Amino acid sequence: MKYNNYLFKILIFFLIFIGAFHAYSGVLSIYLFYNEYLNETNIFSFESWREYASNSSQFIISKFLIKLGINLNSDFYFFSIFFIFGLLALYYVNKIVLEFLEIEDFYERVIIVFCVLFCNSVVLKSINAAVFPPSFNLQTALAIQLIYPLIYFSLSKKWITASIISSLMIITHFVVAWLPVTVFGFFLILKNKFKNKNILLLLIPFLTFILIYIVNKNLFINNSNSVELIEEIFRRSA
Repeated sequence: MKYNNYLFKILIFFLIFIGAFHAYSGVLSIYLFYNEYLNETNIFSFESWREYASNSSQFIISKFLIKLGINLNSDFYFFSIFFIFGLLALYYVNKIVLEFLEIEDFYERVIIVFCVLFCNSVVLKSINAAVFPPSFNLQTALAIQLIYPLIYFSLSKKWITASIISSLMIITHFVVAWLPVTVFGFFLILKNKFKNKNILLLLIPFLTFILIYIVNKNLFINNSNSVELIEEIFRRSA
């Protein structure tokens, strides 16, 4: 029996790997050029484009990884990061099902988890929320995969960790992050009702958003209208 369970778990891992590889789209479209520019800043000359790529907070994660010597246009590196963070998200999906849905049977959990692995409409119809989302850039994939650790630590009432994760999501991709982070904020407020100092932890994602706003407000945005950036963010996320 133990031998059969071991083989079954190997089969599950193999199916997860194949499914992740199938969902993986690689780096496509303009992100190829962004990654090449961040890796070698002398290859493009259009000043406005260079300014955006150099100063936008959208590429903080990319710049950090490039500093580590990771070529984000390499499918080997991109898929490895995509798969590892997908496994991390999968781990927390399993913990949510086990601890909060109280489904202890391993095979039942496998069925539920597999439904979340590749189904983009598992949360809301118009929101990509698969553990392995079909995305064309690293920021989008990582932000989506961080949703499940955020849900787990929110339900566990580990507010500090959840606040840090929400901030990482904002830094990684605000268009993906704004809805789950907003839901987390309301959930924290409802659970603490302004009577607990935990409510102050909302300052972590809020100050992160303010910082991101300040960094980006002068990039292709009319300074006479300070709300234009926020409007553009929500227009893109519609």
